[in-house]
Amino acid sequence: MRLRLLYSVLYGLPLLAFAQFRSAWDYAIFRDAHGYSYIETYITLNAARWPIKNNTQTVYISGALRSVDTAISFSYQVHHVKQNPGLNFIDVQRYFLKPGKYHIHLHIAESKQFGAFADTFEDSITVLKSAPIGLSDIECIEHFEKSNQKHPLQKFGVKLIPYSSNIYNEKHTQLQVYQECYFSMTQDTGTYFLYRYFISDAENGKPITGLSGFKKIKGAFIYPQLIQLPISKLQSGRYVITCQLVSTENVILAQSQKIFIKEGHGHEKTIPEALFFGSTQHSDTIKMLLESLWPIAGELQKNQIINQALRNDVKLMKQFIVQFWQDRCADTANPVKSWALHYQKVQSAIALFKCGKQPAYYTDRGRVYIQYGSPNQRTQQNNEENTYPYEIWQYYRIYDATNGQFFSNRKFVFVNQMLGDDCFKLIHSDMRGEINNPRWQFEITRRNSNGLFNPDNTTPAGTENNQFRDLFNNPR
Repeated sequence: MRLRLLYSVLYGLPLLAFAQFRSAWDYAIFRDAHGYSYIETYITLNAARWPIKNNTQTVYISGALRSVDTAISFSYQVHHVKQNPGLNFIDVQRYFLKPGKYHIHLHIAESKQFGAFADTFEDSITVLKSAPIGLSDIECIEHFEKSNQKHPLQKFGVKLIPYSSNIYNEKHTQLQVYQECYFSMTQDTGTYFLYRYFISDAENGKPITGLSGFKKIKGAFIYPQLIQLPISKLQSGRYVITCQLVSTENVILAQSQKIFIKEGHGHEKTIPEALFFGSTQHSDTIKMLLESLWPIAGELQKNQIINQALRNDVKLMKQFIVQFWQDRCADTANPVKSWALHYQKVQSAIALFKCGKQPAYYTDRGRVYIQYGSPNQRTQQNNEENTYPYEIWQYYRIYDATNGQFFSNRKFVFVNQMLGDDCFKLIHSDMRGEINNPRWQFEITRRNSNGLFNPDNTTPAGTENNQFRDLFNNPR
């Protein structure tokens, strides 16, 4: 792996949405002129919220990028100048990475001492192999300007000041993004492509009228794009900016997406937080309420739940929970009532499905219970000969709370292979989107692999007297 660091820079920015953060972090993956992939990381420190002594502050940044075959750790210092509420501190780093899946961990602290004032960020990153035609990630921009001088933030004659947060408030009038289009060296430079972009609602996928555009471009090895779209009239909610490369035959050749949150539009009806949380301010309680949304959240929302839980900011977690239920219910249901019904289900899961110190909503049984409701039939077998303890659940009619769809006659099989605890894992289901293992019977039997190596065999030999087959076909 090649590693190259860029410089840290201090740049004057209005605080806008950063006013509620001590720090914000984002990243984007690009290619260089030789086709090598690299990740740029962007850290913004809010000067008004970091403790500064004697007009200066040294901030310690450390972290790691790890994959199956690669591990790299980094640690460095950035020097924060005297406090000025009109300035934010921008740190940009660049790491060249081979294709693969990586986990990144960042720790930003005021000192090296344990328990120091700090923020932590984590994420999973996938670096894909270079395709003949492709798009970089989408980088959100706070400000850009033409520049002929060499600068760590300059690309193709433009200095780009990254916007590290994905939250935009009422003071933001535009969404500004930077992206690169890639074409192979052998690509005919006379070939035209359509580069189009649009903003859609993250909850229902519907494009927002008037927030779209396109450009006709020629094939070039790296073709940079700067986009500006007005967002001042967007209602509060979660949105997606989508960018696409399209052929002359209207075939989508490459696509990139990035989610962002718009908040604080003055014409919207807001629900008092007290109706959701009463007077509760305890961060552990609010974090639990936030994480309990995991079983019914979509994939984009799950990423947001992780980020909000890591930040552990009570105000932001409350805002997310309220907005989650407002978006979910829209005009068809009462958000507070829906929240109360969900919380009752969470409390039932906590009582029924213990698993060591793991919260019930993160266990397989708890997650299924919260996402799909209570099963019509729950068969529990704890003492059957030559098997681990197992359960088979059946739903006559099942409702998936993540997407609002109904299905009929679905089953789930759970097994406890550890014995020393009460943790059951889901090993098979015929529900769409769940793990499906036609050879689940081998997971239930204890120390019996007789017939396992025959790929056509779904039943361990010597289990003819066991009940799990009959209980799956006829739950009771």
